[in-house]
Amino acid sequence: MAAVGQRRPHSPDHLQNSQALVKRQRTDDQQLIIGSVTKDGIRRTSNLLAPIMQLVGHGGEVLGMRFSPDGQTLASASADRTLLLWRTYDECENFMMLRGHKNAVLEVHWFSNGETLLSCSADKSVRCWDTEAGVQVKRLSEHTAIVNSCCPLQRGPPLFVSGGDDSRVKVWDMRSKRSIQTIEAPAPVCAVAFSAAGDQVYSAGLDNHITAWELRKGAAGLTLQGHADTITGLRVSPEGNHLLSNSMDNTLRIWDMRPYAPANRCEKVLHGHQHSFEQGLLRCDWSPDGSRVAAGSADRVVYVWDPVSGEVQYALPGHKGSVNEVVFHPKEPIVGSCSNDRTLFLGELANPSKASLEAVLADDFKMGEEGYTKKFTKAGEEGYTKKFTKADYIGLTAGVVLPAIPDFKWGHACSGDVDDDGFCIVTVQATGHHTGAPLAMPGFELPLVTTQATGHHTGAPLAMPGLEPLPPSGRHFCLAEEVQKVKVVGDKVAEIQVLPNKGAGPRALYAALGGKAPSQAAAAAAAAAPPLP
Repeated sequence: MAAVGQRRPHSPDHLQNSQALVKRQRTDDQQLIIGSVTKDGIRRTSNLLAPIMQLVGHGGEVLGMRFSPDGQTLASASADRTLLLWRTYDECENFMMLRGHKNAVLEVHWFSNGETLLSCSADKSVRCWDTEAGVQVKRLSEHTAIVNSCCPLQRGPPLFVSGGDDSRVKVWDMRSKRSIQTIEAPAPVCAVAFSAAGDQVYSAGLDNHITAWELRKGAAGLTLQGHADTITGLRVSPEGNHLLSNSMDNTLRIWDMRPYAPANRCEKVLHGHQHSFEQGLLRCDWSPDGSRVAAGSADRVVYVWDPVSGEVQYALPGHKGSVNEVVFHPKEPIVGSCSNDRTLFLGELANPSKASLEAVLADDFKMGEEGYTKKFTKAGEEGYTKKFTKADYIGLTAGVVLPAIPDFKWGHACSGDVDDDGFCIVTVQATGHHTGAPLAMPGFELPLVTTQATGHHTGAPLAMPGLEPLPPSGRHFCLAEEVQKVKVVGDKVAEIQVLPNKGAGPRALYAALGGKAPSQAAAAAAAAAPPLP
């Protein structure tokens, strides 16, 4: 049963008023609520039936929960020895109960196929479930004590890991009847996680340390020290480079797990949540874009942090018992929580703030190794989209621009708020003095370029020839402002859309320093001209 409109006292304004909804008309048989406005003018950010939904149905403490990969279904695990499946949207219907465990179910996860569940229990077993048929498909009982934690590999073969009070970490393959690897940990294990690459598993527990186990060697490859008490939760970040840990020392820590990282891998220590004498296994989670982290807390509050600043973004009351797990929806700004009060809450969060986007832009357009896409358009024309990798950006900036213009600087200014798609209007302006090396613009190819209003270049790539080097002149430049729509995912730029006729790229810089660049049409004509005899 789901209670609609159960408001959390003292919740932020955007989480209040859950009953008065203005809904959009149906599209593809689904009621779209995102973007609608309540009677008090609060803009909705998700398609939940109400900004806050309370789910009631378990007969015991709810110890774990997890959204399916498509976000349509929610699975919950309870001390009542059952797993319940709920629909995320509409009335949050509880449509399936999975029975089989003989004791409390301590953790639950979805496999990447979105059809199979993984659970572990105090009955010393790990089990797999077919959620389409509603039946158990695997029962694994090699552990000799309570199994506290389990975690599937999110990409690749159907592997998963489990850890328990028998101080053993076991790696399993859905295609095998028995575990494929057993690792003896130094102490009882309370939390496990699979690395994104699948070559390591992480375990932590009563020894207050996190151990990274190399599966190929079957030995410890790295030990992370810093927590002062039992570690109860581990979660790998969406990009796989960081690990989040929750501990009974009342801290949440973010660890850099990349190869060749500094010796002190702890990047951030987050405070605010609490553990108590109950000594529950309180878990933690990353948002799908890496821009938020969350954790359970014994003070009955749901905590959400900004992992970059370390500040608490939300402290959401409402539960009447210890919050055991907090999870993020994979598609929408929704946070879910489960508690010893036998209930679950689903609540929508605000979109990322303009302030967080400005913090990213202040670092000269931070980006991941995969880079970002940039779309250029002109009024009335389709334009083209180009993928820029981090290497491209470094090659142009560090290899071409900075040697010629040592004081080259970008200026960024955000205007307006972040829209529902995560974009914000950003004005960019470049300044500097040409006092260094000669400036030469390298050649490049454009895969799809509009050459004029009545025709489009849709065939072979258009080669833009390199430009003659400009000798240093000491000339100061201040390019025309470039207006962009910028989308940030986590703390990295993911996409840039240059608004029509508002671009100011490398060739504008070349021209500002006195160079003459041929037009795209002239370049195309030159490329098509027959060679001279």
